[in-house]
Amino acid sequence: MLVAALQSDRVANLGVVLVAGIFIIAIVFAVLLRFVVAKVVVALALVALGLVVWSQREHLEACARRVRSTTAAGAQPTKQCSFLGLKVDVGTSD
Repeated sequence: MLVAALQSDRVANLGVVLVAGIFIIAIVFAVLLRFVVAKVVVALALVALGLVVWSQREHLEACARRVRSTTAAGAQPTKQCSFLGLKVDVGTSD
């Protein structure tokens, strides 16, 4: 028979070694998972920031078109738009 009978002290020692090994593996996976989760969180934050900037860019373009069209019509519009809360002067020479 391939499986030999184990004595109780060997089984107890084997149990301690297995528990220690599982604990070490759990720590390694926890550290790796923390790095993976951190990378995912940073990636999601960068994507969200990119979407905000893209949305603000479209808002700025629409505002600039509005300023140019009212200037062409002879009105005196406000020549400032906002981008991420900052006031931006809009040129009307295009």
